[in-house]
Amino acid sequence: MYLIDIYNTILSIFKIVLQKIEINISEITVDTYLKHQTTQNGNCSAHEIQENIFE
Repeated sequence: MYLIDIYNTILSIFKIVLQKIEINISEITVDTYLKHQTTQNGNCSAHEIQENIFE
């Protein structure tokens, strides 16, 4: 009984850590992608960002 509880706790912690890693990777990917898609004055409008994400 205790082993199952410990296993479930470790599993849930592992899932949370993986989700945070995935979120960080996706943010880095989006940031990198948007840096290459900036306009000439260095700014991105919200509309351009939407277009870039959904292309």
